[in-house]
Amino acid sequence: ADGLAKQMGLSTCTTPTTMIDVRNKFTQQTLLETAGLRSIKQVRGSTLDDEAVANFLDGEKYPLVVKLDEIGIQGGKIKLCHSKQEAIDHFRYLLQVIASSSNRTGAQVICQEFLRG
Repeated sequence: ADGLAKQMGLSTCTTPTTMIDVRNKFTQQTLLETAGLRSIKQVRGSTLDDEAVANFLDGEKYPLVVKLDEIGIQGGKIKLCHSKQEAIDHFRYLLQVIASSSNRTGAQVICQEFLRG
């Protein structure tokens, strides 16, 4: 669609510098929050020792969504966690099993409030 729009001389919001923002749900939610709109409460980190992650897991209502921070997330990487221990276990799983098995460095995990509906 972006290629066709370019050929037709139409303006799109997916220039190379904004392409990642269009596809990254964490960034989209952050932009909503910055604009003063209701957004999903969320935090991103690469370790459970990260103060923001620890505070989020301690302070938010469960269930929470815990997922690997990547575009096009596939099976096993997203989990609805019903307790703090379950969230911690899945956070560790994502960093240890998925991120390390795919030779990723600097992998981050997103923890988000769960919205029903």
